[in-house]
Amino acid sequence: MDDLLDVAKELADLAREEQTTGFLGDASLISLDELTVRIHSTLMCAKEQGRLEERQTVADWIIFHGYATGHGDTSVSMLIELEGQIRDHAIREESDRIRKALLAELTKQIDAI
Repeated sequence: MDDLLDVAKELADLAREEQTTGFLGDASLISLDELTVRIHSTLMCAKEQGRLEERQTVADWIIFHGYATGHGDTSVSMLIELEGQIRDHAIREESDRIRKALLAELTKQIDAI
C-alpha cells in the first residue's frame, strides 16, 4: 500500500503542474499513464493478497473444526470440499445411530427369550 501513497503524491504533483501551467506536458502525460498502470498493478496485488488472506482464514477454520481442506486452491473449492465432508459425517452419524438402535432392539429381544 506504500506504493499507492507514492502514486498519490505523484498525482498531486501532476495536479499542481496542471494548475500552474494550465496543461500537462507530454512527459507528464506519460508519467500519468505510468501512474495509472502502477495503480492498477498495486490494486491487483492487494486484491490477490486479500484472496490469500481469505483462503487462509477459511483453511484455518476448517482445520480447527477437524476437517481436511482437500486440495482447494480457492476458498470456494475448500468450502465445496467441506460440504461433502459434513454430508459424509452426517451419513456416518445416522448409520451409527441406526446400528446402535438395532443392536439395542436385538439385545432387548434376546434378553426377553
